[in-house]
Amino acid sequence: MSWRRSPTISRRRALPKRSALGLIMAVLLAGSLATAPAQASPGRSGSPGWGSPADSWLPQPNETPPDNGLALTPPMIFNAWMTKGCNISQQTFVDAANTLVDSGLAAAGYDYVAIDDCWSAAERDADGNLVADPAKFPNGMRWLGDYLHARGLKFGIYEDAGTTTCAGYPGSWGHFQQDADTFASWGVDLLKFDGCNLPSIAGQTADQVLETAYTRMAEALRASGRPIAYFESAPWYAHDLPAALEWASRIGNLWYNPANGSVESARYAGPGHWNFATTLAPQLSSSLAEKRAAVSMAAELASPLVFSADMATLTAAQAKVLANPAVIGVDQDPYGAQGTSVGHQGDVQVRSKPLANGDISVLFSNNGDTSERASLTAAQAGFSIDAPAYSLDNLWTGTKTQSAGTISADVPPHGVVMYRVTPLRKAAPTAAPATDLAVRGSGFSTGSTGPVTVTVTNDGVQSLKHVTLSVTLPSGGTVTPTSPVAVPEIAPGASWRATFTVTVAAAPRAARSRSTQPRSTGSRRHRPRRPGRSGDRTGRGSRPR
Repeated sequence: MSWRRSPTISRRRALPKRSALGLIMAVLLAGSLATAPAQASPGRSGSPGWGSPADSWLPQPNETPPDNGLALTPPMIFNAWMTKGCNISQQTFVDAANTLVDSGLAAAGYDYVAIDDCWSAAERDADGNLVADPAKFPNGMRWLGDYLHARGLKFGIYEDAGTTTCAGYPGSWGHFQQDADTFASWGVDLLKFDGCNLPSIAGQTADQVLETAYTRMAEALRASGRPIAYFESAPWYAHDLPAALEWASRIGNLWYNPANGSVESARYAGPGHWNFATTLAPQLSSSLAEKRAAVSMAAELASPLVFSADMATLTAAQAKVLANPAVIGVDQDPYGAQGTSVGHQGDVQVRSKPLANGDISVLFSNNGDTSERASLTAAQAGFSIDAPAYSLDNLWTGTKTQSAGTISADVPPHGVVMYRVTPLRKAAPTAAPATDLAVRGSGFSTGSTGPVTVTVTNDGVQSLKHVTLSVTLPSGGTVTPTSPVAVPEIAPGASWRATFTVTVAAAPRAARSRSTQPRSTGSRRHRPRRPGRSGDRTGRGSRPR
């Protein structure tokens, strides 16, 4: 499969983080903007060359069917590890199941409830069978599986390929078929298989032992008589990652991939085969922008959507981010392609992901501390056709605009802008034109005065009419226009500029106060330390959960 690096993506960079210009917002008013939807393109079965993913130069998905026929779209999973660690019980997962259903997350697609490490008793029973810790799971695992299934959910469980799990509980080494049969009898639907504490085998390297153990469990799951999706941690432990991805992608449905997002790893992804990126933690990210960024990146990479949360304190706002149907639609797209980078400028990276109906998902992600603007053409995004127009559906704001072929975004710090881009057979005359709004100025600080230039560019097909520009200062101050701020019309592809003099309000003097109350330092829950595997590479650090 050939790979073509896109041409350079144009970029407009914002001023430094501490500049007061970061508080200046330009407002565009255009009297002729309409919100009627643009005409959609035909589906994938349309005429050849019209937005068909197969015609795109972007990487194509792995179309080799999985042996077990499972996970044809990326699994969507709740896992409590990042918030609970070993502090789990039967009630943890009963409550999680109820919250998934009651909050709408289950309806959105999060239908796996997966137990992680520390669920089992410290020893196997007299017959060598795994048993649940009776204090944590008094009703046993079969009961829990039945409870989850009765709520329309699926049951995921954890084990390890070694002699013990990472937390020191019984591992599956020497018990692969016995454990697979046990899981099947409990109604398990997904096995997450870790790679700690593997023994040595004479004549085999550590990577060969890893492959042997994971292959034996794959065979045992198939022989168990129950369809159980196979979630492998193996690549994270491998010394030779490309070799591990080759065999892990043949025997499993999803796997940890430290190189997820790379062009090289994209060829392994496809229906039934998924590179897992990272666990979403909506309660740990500090801002709405970061929460949206995490979900968007996972969806663009066709990663299984795995989230960890304290379900007792999960807010409606956090659940809403996880359940965005438009973003989930990109992740669950049946074509199964993994999005890959098509350009990187400054702190903004752009990824494209071809979709089953001929659309392309374009994700702008900003790793920097200031807002940045970036743009690319439809050809750079991966379209192999020159359509008369393109509909841009912003998957977080819900706004729809129409472009002549330029795809641009003003990306917040540590945030994303995500579009579903649809090629159109003809332009929609009432669709809102896509616009590019840039603010320029320099030397600002609180209490200072200086010039600001605002430039608007019409990236649409139709003219932008009755345009008015204004500048607002959320932090206070004065704005004085020094040029006309209204123009009757901006033609497609044209720009118009207005200038202003801005005085930023001085920062108020902070009031001093004394408090006799002791300051609470709070507490932080730490995950139990996990024993490392002998021979692990140095420098990789802890595996993400």
